[in-house]
Amino acid sequence: MNQEQELPRRRKKRKKKKVVTERAYVHEACGEATLVDGNDFEGLVNPFAIALKTYCVHCRGMVSLKSVAWADTGEPLSQYRKRMLKRIPLFWQYWRNGLGAVIVGLITAVIAVVMRPDDGAVFFVIGFVTGAVLSPMLLPAGLIPKYLGIDFRNIR
Repeated sequence: MNQEQELPRRRKKRKKKKVVTERAYVHEACGEATLVDGNDFEGLVNPFAIALKTYCVHCRGMVSLKSVAWADTGEPLSQYRKRMLKRIPLFWQYWRNGLGAVIVGLITAVIAVVMRPDDGAVFFVIGFVTGAVLSPMLLPAGLIPKYLGIDFRNIR
């Protein structure tokens, strides 16, 4: 068979990773497990999502992330979230910790001053505060991990 008659190569099918959709954590105070799934699960594993507490089904109340640990690994959720944050490039860590709010606030403030030069100082402050408050809404918690190609749901 010569080169012109070569059969087309078949591409190897890549196996898609099964996405973890739920995980259990144990509340140390009561020793009981709670299964978390859906958006609640995504919010717990994503360090960009604001999560200070989670729900204990047995206690029927909100508990600190320091007081619950993954059932399968024993790692406290607070430590897990810190470890996940370290997997993200430094710029995005700074963005999460306030750099984004400062940048958006400054841009908004400059636009406000340009539009209202007579009241520059007042509108600079108003623009900065408005931009800082709105910046988390401009980049929702799930957007940056998708951009970076990180799916925290599959990371143990």
